[in-house]
Amino acid sequence: MSRRRTGVIFGVFVFALCVAWSATVAAAPGANRTEAAKAAKATSGARHEQMARKSAALIAASDTQGLAAHLRQLKSDAALDDAARERLLRETVLELAKLTPQSDIETEIRSLSGYQTKAWIIEDEHGHPERFPAYDVAAAARFVEQRWQETTARKTAAAAIGRADTAVVDRYISGSATERQGFEEAFAAATPERVAIYADDLERRLAAGAPVAGLARVVALASGDEALLEAVILDAPPQEALRALATIDPAGGSPGTLTILAAAAERDATASVALLKMAPLATTDASARRLLFDALDGPHGASAAAALARGNDPGIIDELAELLRNSDDELQRRRALLALRLTDNERSRDHLRAFARGPETPTSLLAEVPSWLRQ
Repeated sequence: MSRRRTGVIFGVFVFALCVAWSATVAAAPGANRTEAAKAAKATSGARHEQMARKSAALIAASDTQGLAAHLRQLKSDAALDDAARERLLRETVLELAKLTPQSDIETEIRSLSGYQTKAWIIEDEHGHPERFPAYDVAAAARFVEQRWQETTARKTAAAAIGRADTAVVDRYISGSATERQGFEEAFAAATPERVAIYADDLERRLAAGAPVAGLARVVALASGDEALLEAVILDAPPQEALRALATIDPAGGSPGTLTILAAAAERDATASVALLKMAPLATTDASARRLLFDALDGPHGASAAAALARGNDPGIIDELAELLRNSDDELQRRRALLALRLTDNERSRDHLRAFARGPETPTSLLAEVPSWLRQ
């Protein structure tokens, strides 16, 4: 056999081997996930490109009836390998989130939400093989269903707000988490005057334990209703209360800010955040400063110490040093020491040096002073 013929045969063999590897790499144990995904895309070929162009054209035309038929064709097209088919299905389905759903396409998306993956990628996870869908069609379909639900709910709520329909709150309560998200987006986009009429009803429902915390938070912010915002912070489940608390800007100058923060500081779930948010007020508002000093020996005293330290205020530093020297409460002294350490300027360091060198400084507290300040 000639060397040239041998080279040709070898080249054909290598080519065939590469094709076979590309087609099966998604199922190869230990395959790198990123490289396997690239290889799966490489197997797509002309048929994939043809069908991808058809998907794009149908989506551009918002042809939901044509898209429903196209999805059915993709599921059964024998000219597509599994990886190419599932890539096309996933990418086409995700684009549908932008369209207004119609019954024909909704039926197809509902069926795809239970799609059984055929193209898998297998990775070695700490010595154990773990497999992942190369293109998760079912997850994409469920995502689109959720976005459609959210969009429909948002439009429904916007229409209800426009006609001042108070029954929209009942529909919010009975809706799914996705639908509630759409309702909240509609209220957030409405004018303050439109949403203000719902504030009193939401405050009553919140106090009664109704699941309206998310909507109440949105209405409070959209309408500027501080009473409702305070009700959310005090009565809502912790997650919503913290989300509401995060929106408060202490530097904004609202006279009710400190009242809300002081109330939040009495609730265990929100106390730490509330105390930290008082930091900008401590240097200008005597009431805020007093609240923080009074909280030093409480369960959230470390947060109060951090808030007092943030302003680098000479008066606050001197008062902390006085507490450190003379308080009878060891926990309060520890928190004062913590605040001085967190302040970390020359004034606070001078106080710590003097405390460390004092003849009556307890050993337990001396250990809290940085060693380089004890010398």
